[in-house]
Amino acid sequence: MILRALSILLPIAVLAACAELPRLDDSIDAAAKDARYPRLASKETVLARADDVQILPEDFTELQAKGEALNARAATLPPERDQTTPQVDTIERTALPPDEDAAMRERIERLKARAEALRQRGTEG
Repeated sequence: MILRALSILLPIAVLAACAELPRLDDSIDAAAKDARYPRLASKETVLARADDVQILPEDFTELQAKGEALNARAATLPPERDQTTPQVDTIERTALPPDEDAAMRERIERLKARAEALRQRGTEG
């Protein structure tokens, strides 16, 4: 059985090795080949600029509508369980370890605070 499989696969592998592939280097123009690599921004630079993000009034209106739609959808969900019940990961249906559950809850609270700050900033402008 193994010899038969090898007798079929070996010629296929040999033929595949002989295939002529197009040269990718020929499809790149000279200017692109000679160009310098772009400078990468540090993580700190990117994160610092994330706080400076401005929401335009038209974007705020769209975000506010999406938020209201999500709040309406959330209102149809069953109420939250008490805090003593372990949080269940819906994908694997297993309880999250306490440290991950606490981290998840902390992240949710930070996101809620950020959303409220953005809402306040949008109503001021």
